[in-house]
Amino acid sequence: MFFSVWFSFYLGDRKLKIWAKRGNIKVRISVYGSDGMINILFSIIGGIAITLLTAFIPLRSLMGATHYGFPLAWRIRLVLAPQYNPWRMNITNLVMDVVIWSVIVGIAIFIIRRR
Repeated sequence: MFFSVWFSFYLGDRKLKIWAKRGNIKVRISVYGSDGMINILFSIIGGIAITLLTAFIPLRSLMGATHYGFPLAWRIRLVLAPQYNPWRMNITNLVMDVVIWSVIVGIAIFIIRRR
């Protein structure tokens, strides 16, 4: 089975290419642009990745529900008498978590590249 993906995004005169192939598993990501845009792109990707990883960290258990996510609980599992689906998501807290972690990753990238 053959699988191939090609994405190309243009932001003004900046360009992001993502290319994947399944045959021998080749992945290629190319970013053309200024260092500032690359730092912002990697900080957003890092913020999303860290936010999704915190979905496995139980923050607290209150009144029949376990809350996941850090620093804001955005994933909730109902333990006592769930009707159909025991999982709930708070989209506002999810977006705020992505913003918080993106800022932290952006500061870390700025400090690392400053050296």
